[in-house]
Amino acid sequence: MINNKGIQFSKVRTAGNSVKVFINTPADYRQLVTLLDSMKRPFFTYQLKEDKMDQMVIRGLTREMSTEDIKEDPVS
Repeated sequence: MINNKGIQFSKVRTAGNSVKVFINTPADYRQLVTLLDSMKRPFFTYQLKEDKMDQMVIRGLTREMSTEDIKEDPVS
C-alpha cells in the first residue's frame, strides 16, 4: 500500500511483531500517517524536528516574574 500511494522510504525493518518504516521527507511522513489513520491501524511515530518548538533556558529568573514581563522584554 505504501508503494501504491507513492510514499518514498529509505528502509524497512522488522522488530518482533512490528515493522519500522524510515521515511525520506516530511511530506511522505504525513502521507503515511494519514494512510495508517484511514486504515485504522495502530502505530507509533516520533515527532518531526520541524514540528517541535524551540526551547530555551533563561537563567536568573524568579518565580515572581510574570510571563508577560518576560515576553515583553526578553533581553534587558
